[in-house]
Amino acid sequence: MTTTKKSGFASMLASASLGAVMFSSYVGPGFASGTQTVQYFLTKGWIGVFLGLIVCGALALIVNLMTFEFNRVYRPLNYREQADLIYRGKAPRLIIGTFVDIHGFLTPIVSVAAQISACSLLLNNLWGLPIPVGTVLYCAVVIALALFGAHVVRVTGSFLTCAILAVTLYIGITGIPNAWEGCMQFIAEGSTPEDYGFSTIDAWYIMIVFMSNFLCGGNACVNASRGVLVTRKDVIFSSVTNIFLCVAATMVYTVVFAAGMPEIANESLPTLWAIQNLCGGARGAQIIYAVLAIAAMLSTGIALTFGVANRWDKTLEKVWKNSTSFMRQASVAILIILICTVGSTFGILNIVKYGFTYLAKISWPVLCCLPCFTIPWRIAKDKKEGLIGPDGYYIHADSLEKIAEEG
Repeated sequence: MTTTKKSGFASMLASASLGAVMFSSYVGPGFASGTQTVQYFLTKGWIGVFLGLIVCGALALIVNLMTFEFNRVYRPLNYREQADLIYRGKAPRLIIGTFVDIHGFLTPIVSVAAQISACSLLLNNLWGLPIPVGTVLYCAVVIALALFGAHVVRVTGSFLTCAILAVTLYIGITGIPNAWEGCMQFIAEGSTPEDYGFSTIDAWYIMIVFMSNFLCGGNACVNASRGVLVTRKDVIFSSVTNIFLCVAATMVYTVVFAAGMPEIANESLPTLWAIQNLCGGARGAQIIYAVLAIAAMLSTGIALTFGVANRWDKTLEKVWKNSTSFMRQASVAILIILICTVGSTFGILNIVKYGFTYLAKISWPVLCCLPCFTIPWRIAKDKKEGLIGPDGYYIHADSLEKIAEEG
């Protein structure tokens, strides 16, 4: 297998960019609006402010480390090949692989549909841009940037992550001092999940299931990992970067939003409420919120669209003769965007409340729990059978067509 070792700083920078892609995939419309944070954590009572989020992040880190280590050792080309490398038998491939493909197709549809709805409304409310025009502009940017390849996805994710972190930092600095007393009062009152209609078991299940949101950029990072995850240090640095950013950024909002509980649970845009009530509410602050929301939505839309387009590139090559990779990926990206545009008519609140929640509940056991057992087993089995060389890499990683011959 061919690998290129970078200098220490270059390796850290590349690894950090991969973690940034994962984080930028997480901070989508649900994060930007604040609805996601409130519904998953704060409606579970005082445990949702810190404890539930920390437990969720710790479990997500374990899965992130395992999947990135698998990408480092095997270097799959896309998320379907990743699944086929883990589950070699014909029956597991058919069942798990098909599930992965369906989930990989539904995730961007649900997320990007919410993004289109939210972004077009935001542009209309703040600058009076007609909703159809805002929809076309957003879709065009997502398609264009998603088609430039893994390198551009990493660079774009890093840039947008910086913008998102800057705005989140602003909200934290201006909002937390004003919200801290209310947050501590919310915790001191000791509200329970039952107060919001959840049992304790259901509340913890929902908060833990949320870890799939921290890992939703995994599909895009399968191909983007190639040449970046060279050593285990790269795996650790990328994974820790992603989870730390996810937990820290979300905690800013759990603290700020806790000051508005329980009333804020009925707000359509909790983040806007926080800006208006805790951050001054000036026009400049509202524009900053627009920057956060649009950057968050773009970063997620680009990574998810790239992941699906990359997945179906090689499959379409077999049936679409004389086509280029760009033509195939562009066709998939445009199809995804067209479906999402139709889906956006359901509205962001319904998409977040129902689409995000049910998709996470269904996918979590297969995509988050199962790999914790199957990935270590697969690596150990391949080492025993001599399929992982002395250098620690899968011996067929440079010719993954051999996957089809195994089983």
